[in-house]
Amino acid sequence: MANVFLKKISICGVKNLDVPCTIGFSEKGRIKAIYGTNGAGKTALMLGVRILQRLLVDERYLIEARRPLLDIINKNKKEVLITADFIANGKEYSYETGLNVVASDIWISFERLSTVSRGKKNVVFETVKGSLVEARISSFDDLAKQTMNLLGRSSLSSILAAKKRLGDPYSASTIDAFAPLRDLLLFAERINVYLIPGDLPSEPYDLFAGKDVPSDVAEKLALISENNRHKELSFIAKQDVDYYRVATNRFCAFIRIFKPELQKIDVDVREVDKGVVSVERIFDYGNGRRVNSYMESTGIRALMSVYPFLYAAVNGAIVFIDELDGNINGVMLSSLIKYLTRFAKGQLCFTSHDSSLMASLQENTYGVSFLSPQSGIRAWVKNGHYDPESQWIGGFIPGFPFNYEPLDFYHAFAPIEEV
Repeated sequence: MANVFLKKISICGVKNLDVPCTIGFSEKGRIKAIYGTNGAGKTALMLGVRILQRLLVDERYLIEARRPLLDIINKNKKEVLITADFIANGKEYSYETGLNVVASDIWISFERLSTVSRGKKNVVFETVKGSLVEARISSFDDLAKQTMNLLGRSSLSSILAAKKRLGDPYSASTIDAFAPLRDLLLFAERINVYLIPGDLPSEPYDLFAGKDVPSDVAEKLALISENNRHKELSFIAKQDVDYYRVATNRFCAFIRIFKPELQKIDVDVREVDKGVVSVERIFDYGNGRRVNSYMESTGIRALMSVYPFLYAAVNGAIVFIDELDGNINGVMLSSLIKYLTRFAKGQLCFTSHDSSLMASLQENTYGVSFLSPQSGIRAWVKNGHYDPESQWIGGFIPGFPFNYEPLDFYHAFAPIEEV
């Protein structure tokens, strides 16, 4: 697996984040949790990462997601600023972009990719207000012509990637020859974001699908999936059925930790079009008890949603999960975090309200961070004999008066006639 590592990401202008909030990682702290009071902006951080990932790989993202994006961009700033510092294939990069709201529409005000050496940035390419103004590539004029009138609504990487998928030889050769652009796409494709229901749609890591699906099948698959997105069905390319079954066996092993009585998970496959099949998992508990996946308990269905992201983190992806403790009970989650800390090849950042998980992460560098709308993100630093959980609960984290008393709730629940 290629070397891809996110050093830090800074987000500003999403929901209530009106100051830059930076999430930092270290090689010794690939797993981290972010804590904050309700409304502090934890979900906003996850949404910001999601915006970055989709912007880099999906040329129609700003058009198709315009309405939900307008709802989550900070109403006062009307601008989203994102910076990501990362390493890919042994080289360090910094990617910066800005999105502006203009007349109820969203535009890319700028994007900039730089190499980083000894703290100094050297621009690789830059776009400003929809025009390519710099690119360290011999065919600059051709690249500017190919992207003319497109860069205001789509990132450079997403435009070329889309054209390459359609068989455009110029875009394919440009990506192949432009190493920094290849590294940027590699970084973007390694990011996976799990969002709680009701936020921007999250897409699972490609655990249950193979690679190199023919373009005609891929287009057909995307259309069928979109037309049936409200149904309890999943669709994959027919060529990926065997891979899907093997991946389902991995998932079954995960569920057995929670439900030891589970015997196996069968996969019901039905062809819906040439090259495309529907797949449905059926849980077999023995003695004739078989349960379709959509009839499983809410908890098991939540695990079905989050497991591909955990699998991705273990196997080298950069994963962000909102409210991980909402899907897995605390005792098992604590053991899972310890496993990930020891064996994950990728990175995992998750938000949580479960303070008991802090004990599993406090030895990691930047393993526990606290988010405050006023002061941004603060990484917990060991101080004497204190541990992060006692400091958090006791109200000793700067900017977090979290030492609530039972009687603080009296007026909130007093009978109306007493008010």
